[in-house]
Amino acid sequence: MQKASLIRSLFARFRSASPLSAPTPEELARETAFKDFFIARCTHFRLLLAANKTALEGMTKLESMLSDAAQPDPLSARDLCLEIAAKVEDIVVNLTALADNAYPALAQRLQAIVADMHASLDILVPPALAAHIDESSAGEDIPLSVRFGTQEAVTAEWCGSKMAGLARYALHPPLPYVMAPPGFITTVQAFALFMESEELGKKIAGLLDELQAKPQLKSPEKAEVNQELVRLHRIATTIRDRIMKTPLPQQLEQCILSEVVELEQRNPGCALAVRSSALDEDSFENSFAGQYKSLLHVPPADAVQAWKEVVASLYGVNVLSYRANRRLGESGACVMCVGFLVMLEVEAGGVAYSADPLDQQNPDCIVNAVAGLPGAVVDGSATPDLFRISPGPPLAVRSRHSGQGENAPASISDEQALAVAQLALTLQAEQGCAQDVEWAFDTEGVLNLLQSRPLARGTTPELSAENEEALEKLPQLLSGGIIASQGVASGTAHLVQNDRDMARFPQKGVLVVNNALPKWAPLLHKTSALISEAGGTASHLASVAREYGVPALFGMQGFIALLRAQEQPNPQLTVDARKGIVYLGDLPAGFSILKQRSTVMDSPLRRNLKAVTDIVLPLNLLDPEAEEFSPAGCRTLHDITRFCHEKSVESLFNTQLEGRGETEPPGRQLKAGVKLKYWLVDMGGGFSEPIHTPYVDIRHIRSLPMLALWNGMISIPWAGPPAPDGRGFLSVVARSASNPELDPLAANSMAEKNYFLISRTFCNLQTRIGYHFCTVEAEAGEVDHANYASFHFKGGAASLDRRALRIRLMADILQEHGFTASAQRDALSAHTEDASQKNILEKTRILGYLLIHTRQVDMIMRNANMVSSLNKKLRDDIQKLVKMPFQLPH
Repeated sequence: MQKASLIRSLFARFRSASPLSAPTPEELARETAFKDFFIARCTHFRLLLAANKTALEGMTKLESMLSDAAQPDPLSARDLCLEIAAKVEDIVVNLTALADNAYPALAQRLQAIVADMHASLDILVPPALAAHIDESSAGEDIPLSVRFGTQEAVTAEWCGSKMAGLARYALHPPLPYVMAPPGFITTVQAFALFMESEELGKKIAGLLDELQAKPQLKSPEKAEVNQELVRLHRIATTIRDRIMKTPLPQQLEQCILSEVVELEQRNPGCALAVRSSALDEDSFENSFAGQYKSLLHVPPADAVQAWKEVVASLYGVNVLSYRANRRLGESGACVMCVGFLVMLEVEAGGVAYSADPLDQQNPDCIVNAVAGLPGAVVDGSATPDLFRISPGPPLAVRSRHSGQGENAPASISDEQALAVAQLALTLQAEQGCAQDVEWAFDTEGVLNLLQSRPLARGTTPELSAENEEALEKLPQLLSGGIIASQGVASGTAHLVQNDRDMARFPQKGVLVVNNALPKWAPLLHKTSALISEAGGTASHLASVAREYGVPALFGMQGFIALLRAQEQPNPQLTVDARKGIVYLGDLPAGFSILKQRSTVMDSPLRRNLKAVTDIVLPLNLLDPEAEEFSPAGCRTLHDITRFCHEKSVESLFNTQLEGRGETEPPGRQLKAGVKLKYWLVDMGGGFSEPIHTPYVDIRHIRSLPMLALWNGMISIPWAGPPAPDGRGFLSVVARSASNPELDPLAANSMAEKNYFLISRTFCNLQTRIGYHFCTVEAEAGEVDHANYASFHFKGGAASLDRRALRIRLMADILQEHGFTASAQRDALSAHTEDASQKNILEKTRILGYLLIHTRQVDMIMRNANMVSSLNKKLRDDIQKLVKMPFQLPH
């Protein structure tokens, strides 16, 4: 049975029932059916509102992932998209029930959009990785280890992108003259097996939960100590101790030892490099540069202990701080794979950037080099030689700078620098974005590739001429050095040389260090600028500084001595990390801090994420009156939420209008001193006690929204209809003469009763007096997102233009009080939702006031003076109403 016919049937059956006689069992059953219908209808609307709220909140988060400087996590994006899709499905289900399946094509459209979304998600997060994270696969097919030279080793979902990338280049060298060290990788399955041992994973999770609590100062004198950092050290140390004390499962230990023996047999007398390869390391968005541990020159006998050390670094201070400040959380990507590589005998090594990391407009390739292992470059302990190379063609050395002084010999030749640049550019072409490449020349002169990851790049910050001039008026303290991260910022200088200094580092201070070590990274989120006496742009600390947008100058030799010579122990500094100058003093008044924001916005990850969000976020359905506002016009999940929300409110109003004038529901007549033309149907909890008489006194009403509505109706007495002007009176007479329903002998809709349907937190009023029809509905419970108030007002006695002007006035007033209002001809529809109980009840009082005080004012709506007076009175009365006390029943 269709909804309209159901309502008409229910009303019709009650039409003949006498309110003065006791209801028969059949009448009681019909009354129950009537109540059940409205309870179900209201439930569907509340569930739709709740799902709509959650879906829109999810869309806001997804949009932030795409645009925020905090780089997106594809696994989190995937989970969020699935949650949004589930909520949109809930919305469609509840609209289908609410609107009696008026839109059968909607479910099919949703299914098609979700199918497109899943196809894009499979590109964003490959199914193999998704299966691992969802734990939908038991993992038996994933071995504990895989060797370089095999296809399995290039699977990032098994081995982490860092080692999987290196294994791929071992299998297929990017250039004929480039090699990669032999080795093997322990997989995600090895990590999972270890976390299950002695419930280690659960114990670690419990310790990480402590990070969510706010640190409490134990004594006032410790207020200057960074309690959060101290607690972070304590928890990280505890986790490390647990990991180091937990024995490896025998199966895993035997696997590692067997693979190490096989490596020794092929490379007699070798030592090992044991390197991290976390699932989220070296991603397009988050480098984790230098945050995880890698161990060099490890004796094969210490392989198991070294494996534990690398796994423990997954929960080190640096990593926990990095995750928190990048808002990554402890997602399923927090998994550590470990690479075991044969240790090379190296002549020189370093880091190459396939393009300038500081300037997106500069295509020069940058090669950083030191004698010996490249570790001195990445850990910031040395200032490297720097080659700037034009990408050509042909490649050419544009400039070179020695890190050891102008007269010191370079660690590599120009020819070797060009070979490294060619490697970096080849990898860039292959990966589709700029690359950060770690390399080394062994003692035989062979170029070895050690690592390649996406390179975050920034744009050169610019200042206005006025600000440049103001900045240059500050006295210079020191100039020169290497620009590691561009920008301009100021703060008090603080020298940090140990853990105690770290714990006392203040918010927005200028961090001054001897060496650009990765261990200082946990301070970057609170650092305004960074100065180091050693290090270069290729150091891990420089990479993280660029990710955080912290202006940084490295290689500032002699700066600490200069700082100590100042009269003040912590002088105010301004760091211009565009021109390599440190000034004494603060930024000029009105000067905004200028930071470089490194980005890989054009990375494959962001492109893939954009493809997903294009199916979820855009809103194409804007005008409910447009022809394309239909299920077929929905192209995104956002479109479907918009369509469903609009149609749910429309269905709410339509349900209340259908059947009027034909029938009457059962109910008790309201008494408030005298009997009134209002009848009430209690849907549960609306009365304070069972009512066995045909009447119910207002004192026995416990429906919160009804009492609020009633309060608004009676708190300010109605002065009666305004005296109509001449034309207004004639328009009323003309309309009345042509309306057969005004025949006093006719059984017409204008003689109907007014009905309240109520529960403790719900009220639906349907009222018609003369030419005016009005519906008010409100839910005011304890759950904010399920609360709403709606108002539908239609009709009037005057001409259409006057009625339309009244509707416009009412719409303006309601919009001022937080309603969404739509005025069409002489009909007003308004609603508000997702508000506290107190807020909804206050708005319901306003609806009660307007319901009474806007009757018959359409007759004066062409009289400018009277309209102005009415406008002021309505607004003044509402202000007075909201200030009046309103006490709810207990």
